[in-house]
Amino acid sequence: MREEVRQRALDAINRMMRDGMGIMEAARASRSSRRSIRNLMRANGIRAVMRNGRLKVIPSMEQRINAFIMHM
Repeated sequence: MREEVRQRALDAINRMMRDGMGIMEAARASRSSRRSIRNLMRANGIRAVMRNGRLKVIPSMEQRINAFIMHM
């Protein structure tokens, strides 16, 4: 995967986590494709589930711990 494609897919995943966007909306906003987002998620072991018709990214344990500490 080219670096620019990888960066756009990471931006889309970030939008999905931060703004609660679905995969299609995040792909359009970051000028990426659903296929590259899914491939990057699979390659990096990023988990996701379908909730209300949207692909919801599940934060890793490290991300959950950091968020907990920051909100204390």
